[in-house]
Amino acid sequence: MILIKKCDMMQMAGGVTSIMAEKMKKKKDGKAITKKILKISLNSFIALMTVLTMLVSIFIIWVFSGADYEFISNVHELINLKLNTTIYCMDNATGKYVVYDMIKADENRIWVDIENITPDMQNAIVAIEDERFYVHSGVDLKRTTGAVINELKGGSTYGGSTLTQQLVKNLTGDNEHSRLRKVREILRAISLETKLSKSEILELYLNTIYLGQNCYGIETAANRYFDKSASELTLAESACIAGITQFPSEYDPIVNPEKNEQKRLLVLKKMYELGYITKDQYDEAKETELKFSDKLPIYSDGKTSYFTDFVIEQAIGDLMEKNKCTRAEATVLLYNGGYKIYATIDTKVQNAMDKVYSDPNNRDYFIKNYNGVGVQSSMVICDPYTGQVKGMVGGVGQKQSQLELNRATQTKRQPGSSIKPLSVYAPAIDTGTFSAASLVRDNPIKIGNWTPKNDNGKFNGHTTVRNAIMWSRNIPAINIVNELSPTVSSDYLTRKFHMTTITKDDINLSAMALGGMTNGVTVLEMTAAYNAFVNDGNYLRPIAYTKIENTRGEVIIDNTSIAPVRAIGEDTAFIMRDMMKGVVSSGTGAGAKIDGMATAGKTGTTDQSQNRWFAGYTPYYCGVTWYGYDKPEAVRYSATGRNYSRTSNPALNIWKAVMAEIHEDLPDKEFKDVPGVEKRSTCPYSGKLASSRCPGAGYDYVTKQAASSSYCTLSSHYLPKLDYETEIIEEEDEEDEEGNEGEEGEETGENTEGDTPSSDEPTESPSAPPVTIPSVPPAPSNEDNKPTIEF
Repeated sequence: MILIKKCDMMQMAGGVTSIMAEKMKKKKDGKAITKKILKISLNSFIALMTVLTMLVSIFIIWVFSGADYEFISNVHELINLKLNTTIYCMDNATGKYVVYDMIKADENRIWVDIENITPDMQNAIVAIEDERFYVHSGVDLKRTTGAVINELKGGSTYGGSTLTQQLVKNLTGDNEHSRLRKVREILRAISLETKLSKSEILELYLNTIYLGQNCYGIETAANRYFDKSASELTLAESACIAGITQFPSEYDPIVNPEKNEQKRLLVLKKMYELGYITKDQYDEAKETELKFSDKLPIYSDGKTSYFTDFVIEQAIGDLMEKNKCTRAEATVLLYNGGYKIYATIDTKVQNAMDKVYSDPNNRDYFIKNYNGVGVQSSMVICDPYTGQVKGMVGGVGQKQSQLELNRATQTKRQPGSSIKPLSVYAPAIDTGTFSAASLVRDNPIKIGNWTPKNDNGKFNGHTTVRNAIMWSRNIPAINIVNELSPTVSSDYLTRKFHMTTITKDDINLSAMALGGMTNGVTVLEMTAAYNAFVNDGNYLRPIAYTKIENTRGEVIIDNTSIAPVRAIGEDTAFIMRDMMKGVVSSGTGAGAKIDGMATAGKTGTTDQSQNRWFAGYTPYYCGVTWYGYDKPEAVRYSATGRNYSRTSNPALNIWKAVMAEIHEDLPDKEFKDVPGVEKRSTCPYSGKLASSRCPGAGYDYVTKQAASSSYCTLSSHYLPKLDYETEIIEEEDEEDEEGNEGEEGEETGENTEGDTPSSDEPTESPSAPPVTIPSVPPAPSNEDNKPTIEF
């Protein structure tokens, strides 16, 4: 009994202990719950007070300091998006504009309007980034409070910012980690919501957000990942891109496709939950297999073509003029303004040029000197009726960097005889001083200490203007300029043909008659000047693009209807075309003739063959080619060191190769006639219309003015006998012409050293007898434009 009682007592004691322990546990749990409730209440109170403090701070800043007023009132001016400028060209196959190149900004970005972003893309971003975007006023109090509480717990504050707040940060670049910065951000977000609609805010956000792979904005991302525009994105593709936003490197679909897939599914689920897509759309998008583009951006290597460089330079100049700003300011505008530039380039023409120029080891055209330095060349091709540049090459071989030396637009070289049509023969015809049939003396002359010669060292006594240009005779050119005056020639070059490199020191016989300029000329300006011969005497500024549009689609610079400027009379242009056809058909440029196509042009060579030129045109295109070394020296013909012969012009060979290819599919065509220009009987003695008393009259084209009034009035008809003694010509402000050097030490004038004569050129002896006049020929019965009298 005693034992039993002891056991009972022990049980009773244990029960009491258990009861007491249970009571103590309940008491402790109650305290813990109370403590937890107090902690939550305290955190909530602190969060609420923090939010209220922020709101009060915002109010104080707003009312008393006027902080961020500039941002509020000038929000559009503050949107510096650093947008890529895109260059478009015409696709010959479709007749539509396609992307040709891009001028890359500091950030790779292409602007796209909200209307051209698919609704799925817009909804995907809103769903994953700011689901209450359309109902808040810039700040989501629920998310902000949650972010504050999370920060108090030692966590991240990410997730508290609305799309509007994120946009503010993108626009301002304000990334300071402080509560003051957050206050500024909230203030700016509220301000932004008062200035812009939700659609405008979303548009800005989608154009500023970073989406990995150096892509800023949705359009660039769509191009990079799927090789399409933002207007073409599918639901699955939209969810993929939207999934990149929070951590671009982590969710890059190309680098980390598995992680992006997880995020994409989350975006789709969120869109379904918020009612942006149906169950069927959700299920289909989840199962869609995405195909990513392996096409790298065309601007990824930072290089551009010579044509793009030309576009850049011309656009900067035009923006300077339009905005009355500095070059530096215009450059910033171009590189960051998101412009659309519609280029004049014709890819068929450019491809034909690149085919010749791309390989510097092509020994058909490009030869190295004794030191292994490669020869250089440049070429420009224009539409002569619009001034639009259709193709440009600024050097031989692959271009290495953006805005490197462009020999077509920047290098100035003496043009040799290729300047004669512009400075000698066009002024001679246009002023009525000479006609194509006029006789010009071809006799020994001396100007100061300079004794110029013809290419073959011979003299013809007298020759017609037509023959002088056909065979590129130097002495007749000098005699013509001497009669006109170098000032008249200079005026034509600078005022009529708008050549900007001519200096006051060039107003002399050497420069104006033979191309021995101090600085030289550029290929681009030569092409623009020659365009006038095709375009009935009208000059047009060479243009690289037709228009520039801003991000709103507004045309800010329009080159579509540039008014031509009269350079020479249309009858003068016709006669010049006809005479230069003779250069190509029978004269020094015979190798340039394109089968079945009217072709005209002029060769050019400077002393010791340091510069070789060919300027030519057809009814379709006008093109000019320069050939030589960057540091002037004689152009070699082959690896053996033999110089190019006088009849083998590498500039002409390149011109012919390119022009023949771009004319392959074009219908044969002649230059158009000009009303009033007539082929009339001309007197071989005076060069004017023949009268009944003129023996040996021939036929040639004459201008409207000459056709009505310029009859020969000579009472006697004979050519004075030339004894070939040197004629002394005195220039005003006489200079030592032989000591007058051109660019980089080149001797001025063409062929003054009497190089090897051309086998195609007449070789009359200096002691030849006076020219005799044949009897009067019958009038021509065909369209042969060559004169019937030869001297």
